[in-house]
Amino acid sequence: MLEMIHYLRDHLSQKITIQDMADAVSICRSRCCSIFSQYLHTSPIVYLNELRLVHSTELLSKDYSIVSISKMCGFSRPSYFNTQFKKRYHMTPLEYRHSS
Repeated sequence: MLEMIHYLRDHLSQKITIQDMADAVSICRSRCCSIFSQYLHTSPIVYLNELRLVHSTELLSKDYSIVSISKMCGFSRPSYFNTQFKKRYHMTPLEYRHSS
């Protein structure tokens, strides 16, 4: 479990699939999913998105553009980043930046 979490943290800015995580720790894809479900009560992708969003809040305190932060956190499109951020924090990244 810890190895998978470290893998995710080390590769946040990259496109990561469940298969990538499983391969990184030499287990099958279904075992990867069941481990996440058993210990974290969520899916690997939901957990990955949460890590990315938390990381984005740290970057929002710096002088990076929202588009740059989106890319640094592994979101393929800034619009998807904005949507996910708003779902999680109930405000846009820009509103979050101004509120901090």
